[in-house]
Amino acid sequence: MKTRELTSMRQLHGIALIECLVYMAVFATLMGVSIMAFCKCFDNMKALRRNADDIVRVLHAGELWRDDVRNATGPIQIEGSTQIVRIPHRQGDVYYKFAEAEAFRKVGSDASWVVLLPKVKRSQMAADVRKHVVAWRWELELQPSSNRTIHVQPVFSFFAAPHTANQP
Repeated sequence: MKTRELTSMRQLHGIALIECLVYMAVFATLMGVSIMAFCKCFDNMKALRRNADDIVRVLHAGELWRDDVRNATGPIQIEGSTQIVRIPHRQGDVYYKFAEAEAFRKVGSDASWVVLLPKVKRSQMAADVRKHVVAWRWELELQPSSNRTIHVQPVFSFFAAPHTANQP
């Protein structure tokens, strides 16, 4: 009788040990899957943050450009083949240009160029002649980062009209 009880007790201990190992394997698998899901979400969050930062930088640059166009004291001109845009102001002319994948701005003819936006793929400023006013349009496309999939092309358009409306 004692040997029978002893044998059944050993079998119960053996089953409990196997169950414990199975539970540990299931737990390790679930932890691995959850860590992979967390890393994927974290990478997506970082990409979203970079996109949001790019959008904020472009919107600030666009608002600065719109403010410069609105406060123009004379006709806005595109100078030369390098597409330098000159906006006359009371404090001195404001210049914009696009070169070497960056948008630049300077205030005054003697000042140095300051990088307004880095990583720009395309930038074009042009007059947009309307019925009673000459408005200006700035189309801007950012360079996509090579390590992320593009779902929406990062293209922006800004419109502005000087307060002193120039007749066409």
